[in-house]
Amino acid sequence: MSNTIKSWFLEKLAELFGFAKAYAQALLPILEGDASLLLQKILPIALTAVESLATSGLSASIKKQTAFSQIETAAKNAGISAGSSAINLAIELAVANLSANKVSK
Repeated sequence: MSNTIKSWFLEKLAELFGFAKAYAQALLPILEGDASLLLQKILPIALTAVESLATSGLSASIKKQTAFSQIETAAKNAGISAGSSAINLAIELAVANLSANKVSK
């Protein structure tokens, strides 16, 4: 994983879950293995799903359920085996990314 991606990922983990960057750094070795490869595959799918639902007018819980279903289906269609934890993490990272982009505009 490149240093730029690592830095962004650590910042997002810390922002998203409200813990210190040092704690996020402790998680990074776990995420650099298969989990990282999986996230690299499903995060673009999650970004698309979350962005498409952002202004839908649906409740947050319905948006999450819909995004989950869309990601799960798209991942299966792409031959990607992703469990619910990976999909939920991808959704949370996509939401954090969308929120960060709104603030920076």
